[in-house]
Amino acid sequence: MVDRPIRSDAASLQLLILRKQVSERGERECEVLDTTQRVIAFFQVWQSHDGKTMVLIVIRKERNEVVAMSHRGREYELPPFEHLAVPGGLQYHVGKFDWALHCLLPICEGVPTCDTLAFENRLSYGMNLQFGVVDGRAVLVHPQGDRVTDVERASGGAFSSDPLECFAHWAGLRALADTCTDAGVSVAPTAFDAPSPRARQIFGIGLNYRAHAVETGAPIPDSPLTFTKFPSSINAPFGDIPVTVPTCDWEVELVVVIGSGGRDIDKANGWQAVAGVCIGQDVSDRLLQRATQPPQFSLGKSRRGYSPFGPWLVDAHTLANRDNVTVSCTVNGIEKQRGSTDDLIFDVPTLVAYLSSIVELLPGDVIFTGTPSGVGGARKPPEFLKPGDVVMSTLHGVASITNRCV
Repeated sequence: MVDRPIRSDAASLQLLILRKQVSERGERECEVLDTTQRVIAFFQVWQSHDGKTMVLIVIRKERNEVVAMSHRGREYELPPFEHLAVPGGLQYHVGKFDWALHCLLPICEGVPTCDTLAFENRLSYGMNLQFGVVDGRAVLVHPQGDRVTDVERASGGAFSSDPLECFAHWAGLRALADTCTDAGVSVAPTAFDAPSPRARQIFGIGLNYRAHAVETGAPIPDSPLTFTKFPSSINAPFGDIPVTVPTCDWEVELVVVIGSGGRDIDKANGWQAVAGVCIGQDVSDRLLQRATQPPQFSLGKSRRGYSPFGPWLVDAHTLANRDNVTVSCTVNGIEKQRGSTDDLIFDVPTLVAYLSSIVELLPGDVIFTGTPSGVGGARKPPEFLKPGDVVMSTLHGVASITNRCV
């Protein structure tokens, strides 16, 4: 922060005035004080690599959220997080600064994408919780996913490096992320493990999208069609998928990981029991899946590498419009599946309530919530994965995973 903060009445915090002051003083960052000398906000000036695009962001101090923005002489009041809508209908925020950019891009021409903007000290004031695992250790994932902060070290030992222990204390982990000032270390996408690498229970839900039930010719189920994916099938988000059978199929799915867990969780509290969400592939051996009568799904869903998910978890508490997110899957660059979770027959709170009425949900448990239409086995003629194929699975607005078939 600068030595001489700008003083401004909270009721007259005008971007026009601030923009004039920052221009005159040439400062890139400054506190804003009210008449009682209380810090009420700060602002930052960002500039693109070409030196032509400048953005002024004003951030309210006490809640650490962006409230206004100025660009090329025009001022914009930003909506609250829960009202943010970005292209494709998804509502979310992955970081306070990214969120401001997503508001900016639709209304300003010629603004570079997030990837081309150069930010300084972007994590100095905390971040929304994105949780990952690198080398078996719990990490906070920075907004762009290219830097991580070790949880145990950042908390001074208050939190364990063990991901399972972190899930049981998710609210505290959220507070740690919100106050994190660590710049983190660079990390390659392939360094991430599955965000719950030692889950004790993995549930799969079959026929949970109406369109998928229709394409298979199956009736709409009356209760969640639940099977197990055995933990030995867990794969890293960028891990290879061994294809050793001729009927290996893709199934992109929203994956949720349980926080504190428990029994008999009320549907109204279903999302509160979830730590975070990510994208996953419920890879399936269709022949083994239907090898017996009546069919059992679990073994056909649990070959080595058949459960990749990640690359990190986005805190379910901060994922706006979480009951209507879009998932998609491409194979060798060709889109095979796309669906929105508003087509789920049994939504996430319903699944949490149903499963916890039967078993105890444990911290770090994983639920593959079902796949939309477009699976290979239902196509005419059927299509299956083969060695050399590349599968990309995306939770739109959050992240993607990529798995090569070997």
